[in-house]
Amino acid sequence: MLFWIWYQHSRMCKLLQISSSLLQKRLIGLAHGMGAVVKKRIKYQTKVTHLVAQTPTGSNYDRALIAGIPALQPGWVEECWHHRRSVEDNFAERLVTQWSLEPLSFLRLHFYGFEDEEQKHMTEVAKQNGAVVVSADDPSLTHVVFNDFETVDNPFASRDVHFVRSEWFWASVQIRQTADESLYPYTWRPETPTSIATPTPSKSRKRLLYLESERPNKQRASYEGAESSPLSPKAKEAAKSSHRHQRALEMLQTERNYVAILHTIVKLFREPLENANQTGGAILTSAEVKEIFGNVHVLYGIHQALCEDLESLCNTWKEEASIGAIILKHAEELQKAYPPFINYLESARAAIASHDRSKPRFHAFLKVCQSKPACGRQSLADLMVTPVQQ
Repeated sequence: MLFWIWYQHSRMCKLLQISSSLLQKRLIGLAHGMGAVVKKRIKYQTKVTHLVAQTPTGSNYDRALIAGIPALQPGWVEECWHHRRSVEDNFAERLVTQWSLEPLSFLRLHFYGFEDEEQKHMTEVAKQNGAVVVSADDPSLTHVVFNDFETVDNPFASRDVHFVRSEWFWASVQIRQTADESLYPYTWRPETPTSIATPTPSKSRKRLLYLESERPNKQRASYEGAESSPLSPKAKEAAKSSHRHQRALEMLQTERNYVAILHTIVKLFREPLENANQTGGAILTSAEVKEIFGNVHVLYGIHQALCEDLESLCNTWKEEASIGAIILKHAEELQKAYPPFINYLESARAAIASHDRSKPRFHAFLKVCQSKPACGRQSLADLMVTPVQQ
């Protein structure tokens, strides 16, 4: 017997020009006519086999993803009704792919401010995930997706649509449902007054200047909470007159920057990928995660401890202090940790490239992460090379 569930959403009803109550009653009637059982909600231990919905959001949709229950558009029920006398076995299952409810189903998107190649790529991804890409003046437009560079005016001010950053688009693909637009608003930047005598940069120059001003220094990548405690006044005073202390401070700063990059790899990339209970389910298997990251978390722990020791040394500086003693303290751990990481680095980078091509959710995950300031606009593959360069 076929089990399925229905829940309503006003956006689709508006597109169909039919009230949600009439649409729901009709679909329930058709389902009952085919011998189906209709349930109002999905429980964690359920006999429901199909979810019929109008948008990929809500608790029922979340539970369907976790349980591996296919989510389908209302048209699937109509199509099943038309084929109800078919002698073909499993005709309903054959229609599942055709009527699958995708993360961006029923949305009308317009991409603004992207390079041609990137816009073409995003248009293809949008279509694969159920969206329709339309022109800016299309009356059915629901979302304008912006690239993250400066815009001095709002060409869509009169439109009642969602203005979102590109991160919203990729997050929706990653979690396999329409992400909350309020979490990814596009913030309009006011136009900066300029002197009449100052030439106005071209549009491309404006964009370049903005990107350069916003680009984090790759050598100073940081993360929230990563900045170590400031040096004590005594240490700062000593630094003015001590050449050895200056070298120790430079070593400390280099180590802080390196720990920040390892933190980004572990906290921004590795740990979310290890979470099998995230929205939309696991992106990679545990074996695939291990293949990519290897023992980078071990390197992170060692260098955190090394950085703490250097901070303590610099903040309680004495001219007889030994930097070499700190290095020797961690030398054995470092000698054990680095060879396995270096030996498998190329296979890890190859795995990243392979999964990026073959797994749309992983591709979206990388896009979301790369938009974060902590990445410094570097890819995961680029960041993974840092331990070798170090």
